[in-house]
Order: sequence, then structure tokens, then C-alpha cells
Amino acid sequence: MSNSKVLVKLYGESFKIHRVNIKKYLYDINVFYDIALQLEEPLEQALLNIHFFKLLNDQYDTPGLHSMQDFVDKTFGGLINNSKARIEIRNGRKILQKFPLDELFNPKTLLPLFNVEKRILSLKLNNNLFLIEKEVGLIDAYELEIEYFDIYKLKFNICEVSYNNNNYHLLLALTYNTKNLKSTNADTLITHQHCVSHIM
Repeated sequence: MSNSKVLVKLYGESFKIHRVNIKKYLYDINVFYDIALQLEEPLEQALLNIHFFKLLNDQYDTPGLHSMQDFVDKTFGGLINNSKARIEIRNGRKILQKFPLDELFNPKTLLPLFNVEKRILSLKLNNNLFLIEKEVGLIDAYELEIEYFDIYKLKFNICEVSYNNNNYHLLLALTYNTKNLKSTNADTLITHQHCVSHIM
């Protein structure tokens, strides 16, 4: 029997925290502070200025850097549980499941319909620069090529996250048969972006 292609798509709004590793290309944070001073802006604001990286590339020997994304070395985040969030599972053109993300956080049935692993986190951002983003659209898409799809082998890793006096309920990751799934596609629009500095 041949394998079939199963797609798991996550739609809605995402919340992501990207750690910005300055040492990835530069060895001195003072280079960034110097450019911010030229723009007459605080570093956190200057980093989002479209002129920041043009000045950086013009004045320093940098490898054609274009945005903060070039410095990101680690990302935490996922699909936010709100009224926009939904999950769609397809086998070809056939929809196998379609449900709001809230069903994972607040199931309405006596017996669980989905395999869920839940944890609670409190985030503390230490000694680095961070880019905080929100996006909307197709947040992630996962592709499985398997002979027989078993919904109970698909595990949803969800999390209650406390950050900066805000609480987020996020879908962080998916596994199938204990193997981590990697997103193969996304189609989003950035709706919010800001920088925070916790450099000592």
C-alpha cells in the first residue's frame, strides 16, 4: 500500500521571541550603539529603522546584513490561542479534521479527542537582545507521508507562557509517533515588532 500525504496547517496569529546574537557577525555591541547614536534613537528603536543596516554595512566590514533576522540564533513561540486560531488536517483534498485551537486548551468532551502535552513557563530574558514579533496568516504547515494516519499519534505540545506581565496560551510544536515535525511552509504578515535589550 502506497503512502498518502497528510497536511497539518495552523492558521491564526503567532507570538515569537527571537534571540539576537550580535557575536554571530560582530564582536562588539558598541558597534550597534554607535549606529543608534548616529540615528539619534535608542538602540531598541534604531534596530527596526530601515536605515540602521545600511549604515552598518557602509561603515563596518559586515557581510551584507539586511535585518535583525540575520542575527537570530534561537526562536521561541507559536500559535496563539484566540478566536482566529484553527487547525486543519487534510489528506489530499479531503479534510480529516478542522477545529479551533481552543479545543486543545479547553476540551468540551469527557474523553480527550486529541493527544496533548501541556506545560507552564515563565520567561525571563537575560543578557541579550531580543526581537518580539506577532504574525498573522498560515503560521505553520507540516507534511506527513505515511501509509496510515492515526490522529492519536499526532501530539500537540501546548504551553501557558508568562512574559512581561502578559499570559499567552501557545501551540509550540507537533510530534508524530514521537518524532518532532518541522514546518515546511508558512505565509504570514508581521503585525507587530519591537526590540528589547537586556544586555548588562
